[in-house]
Amino acid sequence: MYKLLIPFSYSRIPGSAVSFAVSIKKQLNCHIILLAFEHGDTNEAKQQTGTGSQKEQLLSTFPDIDEIVQADPLSSLTENIIEVCRNFEIDLLLLGGNPMKNQDHLIHQSTLETLYRELICPMLFIPGPIDIQDLSTITFYVSQGIQEQKKNMVLFRDLAEALNSKVHLLSVIKPTTHDNSQMLEELKQFADTFSFNNYSINTTYNASILEGIGFFKHKKRTSMVAVTTDKNNPQARLNLVKNLLVRFNDTIVCTI
Repeated sequence: MYKLLIPFSYSRIPGSAVSFAVSIKKQLNCHIILLAFEHGDTNEAKQQTGTGSQKEQLLSTFPDIDEIVQADPLSSLTENIIEVCRNFEIDLLLLGGNPMKNQDHLIHQSTLETLYRELICPMLFIPGPIDIQDLSTITFYVSQGIQEQKKNMVLFRDLAEALNSKVHLLSVIKPTTHDNSQMLEELKQFADTFSFNNYSINTTYNASILEGIGFFKHKKRTSMVAVTTDKNNPQARLNLVKNLLVRFNDTIVCTI
């Protein structure tokens, strides 16, 4: 069973993220945990700790939520997320909204930066309400070092199957490269290793990763973009994620 974590505030409930998690709960066989975090003055925080009607209303609206964890008020949101992810062995962190677009959102850019330096589980950014029926195709950029992330890749494969999505495995090749046969073979081995059922293998010649993903996303009209990131290079990883969230701000972005 997979464990999904969604940080939220009772004053800003990320309905898109919660609805998404609930819609795939049975297919993915997952346990949904909400992390309740409040900020502001002490009186306001006390009123919104989820001990009364707000918590009951939330559970009534989303009865498939399995657990609500109250954040430590003496720690920051980032510290709470990292601690809960580690203590509960979270498999996937779901974030509603786009921290690069909406300044009012619970997750700010500074929070995002810290998470990408210290957190190891995959993240899923859901910009707004989404019908999972629209997620029939996923553009997945595959980079080097993916074999080291077997657990996360199995999760992504199962997520794609839960969404009943076709995965377009994509590698971006520099225009100066004339022979892409080796890359195609590596993608085929990758798909076989992780037992993808519904997939296609693709390459595109572009000057940058973002251009390649953007070109292919438009070509296949995909509503979700997934990328593998280099965990040994936190700054490059963060820059890629930021650029993805800016360029594809109306798209679900999954980082592995």
